Amino acid sequence: MPLAPGPGRRLGAWVLERPLGAGGMGAVFVARHAELGHARALKVVAPRDEAARRRLLREGEALARLEPHPHVVAVHEAGEADGLAWVVLELVEGEDLDGLLDRRGPLPVARALEVARDLARALAHVHAAGLVHRDVKPANALVRRDDGRAVLADFGLAREGTDERLTASGALLGSPLYMAPEQATGVRAAVGPPADVFALGATLFAALTGGPPWPRDNLPALLYAVQHEPAPAPSSLRPDVPPALDAVVAALLAKDPAARPTAADAAAALARVAAGEDPGLPKAARAGPT
Repeated sequence: MPLAPGPGRRLGAWVLERPLGAGGMGAVFVARHAELGHARALKVVAPRDEAARRRLLREGEALARLEPHPHVVAVHEAGEADGLAWVVLELVEGEDLDGLLDRRGPLPVARALEVARDLARALAHVHAAGLVHRDVKPANALVRRDDGRAVLADFGLAREGTDERLTASGALLGSPLYMAPEQATGVRAAVGPPADVFALGATLFAALTGGPPWPRDNLPALLYAVQHEPAPAPSSLRPDVPPALDAVVAALLAKDPAARPTAADAAAALARVAAGEDPGLPKAARAGPT
């Protein structure tokens, strides 16, 4: 993002202090309120990038619809000036799960369960508000440094469960390594809350094994695997994963959206597994990939 504002620049009431990250569509900074002194995360998009601007504003609008939740990043305000658009978000001190896995490898089983349960609770909250995230993946799961709590972030692809205005049929939006079979087809109307549940399962699989369920060298092979090949059981790559957790992962990664549990049921099942109990999922939701 060569035209991004650098540290020391002021955007509205916010003074940029240091960069947190950058991508093709924008950058994120730690910013401090000039008058009140508190720090937040400020996401700003590249100048004159209308697609990035729309995505950023969608993120702000989606988060503004949600009641506060401990596992969903909070939005504080949005603004535009001098050709720049930005949103001010909760500052989560820590790192994303993707970076954590790159740095430390697979999480301990109990820790992976906690992170997945936090994300499932976040998705249950999002879905109850009528939204679909559409881009659940380790890079969008922030892990707090102080208490280890996971927070779901990046709602730039979020939409209402019945809103088909944001993509044309055939467009592939999201992250292919973690997207559901119905999302991989690019058919917009097929992508609902079950797609987020599938992505949660793929994220849990990565937390347990260090990588996604279907690592492939090219996009066509990956999309075929996502739609047609069963995912391996995490225990086949890591023997200390208990059978009950294998069953939950299989349920989340079911090819048929109707066979997956809801996010709320997934959170409850993960809590039961963490307590050493049977996950308690209906048989149809435990069938796994077909």
